[in-house]
Amino acid sequence: MRSCANDALLARPTTGGAERMLFRCVDRSYAVGPDGVFHVDCQAPGAPLQRVLRHWDAATGQDQAVGTFESDWIGGLSASPDGRSVIYGRTTPTQDLMMIENFR
Repeated sequence: MRSCANDALLARPTTGGAERMLFRCVDRSYAVGPDGVFHVDCQAPGAPLQRVLRHWDAATGQDQAVGTFESDWIGGLSASPDGRSVIYGRTTPTQDLMMIENFR
């Protein structure tokens, strides 16, 4: 997998073959969990400081919002081994370390 700031997240099969797009836009931060990928949606130009944490399910290909947060940056995503918790950092007027538990 590779990503670029405000670019698509692409996957290439380990056995070779062409890259395929997992999702159109990822904002610098993602974490691979046991059943998919957690990622932060790109911010629309001119939008308020709002970020959406999303989960892409590898089995179904579904991409759904986990939560919406006011912040100009969310990063350092890490998923727990069971995929039920995500920890991340964010920038606000004060910097915070946040954790989401049992959201699914």
